[in-house]
Amino acid sequence: AAAAIASAQGYAAGALYVLAFDSGERAELLAQAGAIPKLLHALHTGTEFAHGHAASALGSICIGSPDSAASEAHAAALGGAIPLLLAMLEAGSADSRKHAHAVQGLCYATVHAVEDTAHDFRPAVVAAGVIPALVAVLAEHEPPGSM
Repeated sequence: AAAAIASAQGYAAGALYVLAFDSGERAELLAQAGAIPKLLHALHTGTEFAHGHAASALGSICIGSPDSAASEAHAAALGGAIPLLLAMLEAGSADSRKHAHAVQGLCYATVHAVEDTAHDFRPAVVAAGVIPALVAVLAEHEPPGSM
């Protein structure tokens, strides 16, 4: 039963990812429905399958139309997701899916922080330590002695 619940959680997060993709209006609807705290919970406690879809869904909410009415949803997703994504990045090995999902989610969140003209989320992203974390990811994949 627990495996079925975990699988369903992953599929639900995946469906929310598809719904939120590139739509500030749908991101706002998801926020109003209470999806952001549930996605954050799945990101924190779910299976690797749920982690990936939750990271993608939160990233999609972050990257939705920046000057839409969804700014509050974006702020909630950004504020809650970044620390969890950084923890996922630190916990996963460089070749794991968990690591890749964390990088994807951080990339979405960072793009939103830069593109949002109504709110300046860049200081929060910088303060959270996203830049050094992404630079470290680049360093993980360098051949020895390349720099």
